Amino acid sequence: MAFDIEVWKERATTSVRGIGDLLKRATSGTPYVVYGALCTLSLWPLVEAARQGELLPVMMALGGVAGSVGGNLIANQIQASKDKADADGQNEMGDWIATEVPVNEELRNALDAINEQLGTMNATQKVLDSQQITTLRQEMQALGNLPRFEAVLTGGSAFAQGAGAQAVGQRGVL
Repeated sequence: MAFDIEVWKERATTSVRGIGDLLKRATSGTPYVVYGALCTLSLWPLVEAARQGELLPVMMALGGVAGSVGGNLIANQIQASKDKADADGQNEMGDWIATEVPVNEELRNALDAINEQLGTMNATQKVLDSQQITTLRQEMQALGNLPRFEAVLTGGSAFAQGAGAQAVGQRGVL
């Protein structure tokens, strides 16, 4: 099966289910540890496909979702990570994300677009414990991208965004 956005989405969702393992390997006090782990696992299927010689389809899928500037930064990191062992590559990518996202809005926007397109925030929410979700919310609040995902991270309750939006709680009728 040729690598494309649908394959990426499927593999990223599967990858994100293992976020607990990546968080266990993260060093204590790592900034943006949960957000970085989520983004790393969202990007990891690209690294794996690149390792299998599917570099052109990987870059096409990435460019279609991430845009130019952020996509180019991510493409460079994929190149750097593809020749490393899985744990080393994932740790390096996570460190890179934690270092760059606070200072690089283009990268942050590209990562958020990827997570939005792939639906990985939904998948992550299902496997994180309440403390990890709280940490993710705090990290995203500090980065300024929490409003983009507020509805997903709220869970359980109705949440409406935008002009004229209406919402009803569980088992409610509108």
